[in-house]
Amino acid sequence: HVGHASEGRGVEDLALLDGAKFSRLFVDSGIFDNPAQVELLENNGVTILRGFLEHVEEIYQMADAYLFPTKSGDYVISVPLSVMEALSCGTPAVSYKSMKVSQSINGIVDDALYEIDSEKQLNVALQEIANRKTDHSLISGCTTWNEAADHVEKVLFCKDGR
Repeated sequence: HVGHASEGRGVEDLALLDGAKFSRLFVDSGIFDNPAQVELLENNGVTILRGFLEHVEEIYQMADAYLFPTKSGDYVISVPLSVMEALSCGTPAVSYKSMKVSQSINGIVDDALYEIDSEKQLNVALQEIANRKTDHSLISGCTTWNEAADHVEKVLFCKDGR
């Protein structure tokens, strides 16, 4: 998960994942300090990276699956940006049905998002969704990181002759 450890975000769900089957990583933005949450994750073998990462897209690209653990809209903005980032990097995601992520992001490719009812479904859902990892965006109509970089390069360096 990429986000912050504030109350209500659900990052403690990472500790529920089978450490023998999954490498669990939490990229903590550091915006909100929650020592108890961090201690729980560390005590359960979850790797935590803290602070700003200039190339966070590499984390999404590296992952086989992404978990958006928040269960209530009271703790997030209306469109979960981290899920959009993961899907854009070709990384399928798991979220809770209560968040209605599939309704808030247009163009999600079929079977790229697995919405679950409870924590009891986490391990199975993540194992299944990891098989859908790809090197292409899982949001239709999006450009890849490389296509965007090529476009910026053309604009900045006028490589199209203009």
